[in-house]
Amino acid sequence: MSNIRDLKWYRNRVKILLAKPQPPQRSTDWFAARNTRITASEAASCLYKSKSTCESYVNEFNIQNFKYKDTESLNHYETREEYIIKKCASFNGENVFRDSIYTLWGKKYEEVANILYCQLNNTKVIEFGLVSHPRLKWLAASPDGITPDGIMLEIKCPKSRKIDETCVPIHYYIQTQIQMETCDLDFCDFFECEIDELETEQQFIEQEINSNYQAKGIIFQIKDSGPDPKFIYPPVEIKMTEDYISWKNDLLLERQDIFPIYFFVKKYYNQRINRSKTWFANVKDEIKRTWDLVRRLQENKEEFEKYKDSIHRIKSKKFYERYHQTECEISDDDSTYIFYDESTSIEIEIEEEIKKTVNEVVCLIE
Repeated sequence: MSNIRDLKWYRNRVKILLAKPQPPQRSTDWFAARNTRITASEAASCLYKSKSTCESYVNEFNIQNFKYKDTESLNHYETREEYIIKKCASFNGENVFRDSIYTLWGKKYEEVANILYCQLNNTKVIEFGLVSHPRLKWLAASPDGITPDGIMLEIKCPKSRKIDETCVPIHYYIQTQIQMETCDLDFCDFFECEIDELETEQQFIEQEINSNYQAKGIIFQIKDSGPDPKFIYPPVEIKMTEDYISWKNDLLLERQDIFPIYFFVKKYYNQRINRSKTWFANVKDEIKRTWDLVRRLQENKEEFEKYKDSIHRIKSKKFYERYHQTECEISDDDSTYIFYDESTSIEIEIEEEIKKTVNEVVCLIE
């Protein structure tokens, strides 16, 4: 962004985004607004591992031997059908947002990563709520933050996954592309931190920083703050070990309802992702087809229940056939609900489900 006109444009764009109404992240209004839009973190669930969708990603990161598969979801955590069911269930009032140890870990250390990013780049990060696309009313994003100069920030603090410096996981690449498209920005920093927790203050003091890509610090957890714990984070100015200890001691004198957590960032890494308008233009219609189906099922609860039952029965049949390496004799005509839509045929979806290879590993443990 060496061009000063570009810099002025990006700074003005941030001001425009700040002026837009947006529900704060994880508020009641935020959850409600998400029900009526596809959000950036969900977009991968609407897409498949096809060449037309993934080729630009493969080329950008020079990935060798990438296996395209037209019927495999780009979100390896859920299929398109599971996403549709979850989206409609949430719209109907069901609580589908359940934290795991991995999501709680990520939320716990997101602000740690944010502070570290600000220190490394000598910048501030502005928090945003749910930002709606200016033209596509069915699309929205909740970026982790945007700098005053218009650089979007997406933070990941994986609990077990190791950082891959050669590429961004494809479902996160899609998330950042949708975020940039929604906010009309051109760059996103994908900032990751691998973090270990230290047991004692002495371990924290003795922990050496042996790389330019390491850091350490202290946070506080508020006692008895529920299943989604609350934390207190240090000021961004604190960097040295002795300053952390001094801040910790002062805070403990003021409050008895907190306890310190010592952490070591054993590796952090930032990858700059460039916006691809061509990629979005290529996948927009496919994402929209998923949304059209979601909205139709949200507006007709009876149709949704039939769709859900249909998908569950198909998955049960497919599991039976894989496990026994035989053909289930349950009639498709009896076990599935075929829901026709002008833009999406569930019959085609079901055919694609059945076509998926029977050689995939099937987990017997739910």
